[in-house]
Amino acid sequence: MLAECEPGDVGFIPYRPSVRGRPPSIRVLKPAAARHSATTGQIVLAWLLAASPVTLHPGTATAAHLEEKVAAGDLHLDEDEIEAITAAVLAPSH
Repeated sequence: MLAECEPGDVGFIPYRPSVRGRPPSIRVLKPAAARHSATTGQIVLAWLLAASPVTLHPGTATAAHLEEKVAAGDLHLDEDEIEAITAAVLAPSH
């Protein structure tokens, strides 16, 4: 989806960006979240920000969730984390 948005600088609103229910991604996201003292949702948003220059506009229902999502912008994933999350997200689901 981001690849389609990037050429036109189109914003993107991720809905359930954490790929819930996909065990390969959860196995990578939880340790990354622990390393960064963050939630898995924050790790996914940090990964999306690292992967694309497209501005993300994640939906939120509460001020607390908004603050959590904004804080994801301060996370800096290293190349190994980005590659591991990318591989897990792109892995075929069964």
